[in-house]
Amino acid sequence: MTIPRSEDTIKGPLRAIGPKVHLSRSVAALVSDNMEKQLKEALRRLGIATDWNSLFWVVHPGGRVILDEIEMKLRLKPDKLGATRHVLSKFGNMSGSSIFFVLDEMRKRMAQEGKVTAADKEESEVLSLCSELDLRWTPLCFVA
Repeated sequence: MTIPRSEDTIKGPLRAIGPKVHLSRSVAALVSDNMEKQLKEALRRLGIATDWNSLFWVVHPGGRVILDEIEMKLRLKPDKLGATRHVLSKFGNMSGSSIFFVLDEMRKRMAQEGKVTAADKEESEVLSLCSELDLRWTPLCFVA
C-alpha cells in the first residue's frame, strides 16, 4: 500500500559522503495513522490475532516521535518497544541498518532472560511484515 499524500515525506539526495536523509514532520502521523489498518489486514491474511500486546515487536528506530505515535495508536505496553528505544538512544537512526541493531538488542535481552528463540517468549506469534507501508521512497519495515 502506498500512503496517500506521502510524496516528498522522506528525501534522500545523494551527496559525496552518501545520502542525506530528510524526514518531513508528517512522517510520524502518516505511519501511525495508516499502520494499524495495514497490520490488521496483513495479520488477517495470515490468520493471526491482532492483540498488539501479545506480539513480539522489533521496530525500526525512526525517531522518538514516530515510536511514541506507534505506541499510542496501537496502545502498546511501554516494554514492547524497549529494544527499539534503547537502540535509538544509544545510536540514533542509522537508516536501514538500524533494524539489525534492534534485532541484536532483542537477541541479547532474550538471552539475558534465558530465552533462546522468540518462540520461547510469552508472545508466541512472531511475524515479519515488510513493505506493508510505502511512503514512495523506500519501504518501511515492521517486524512484529
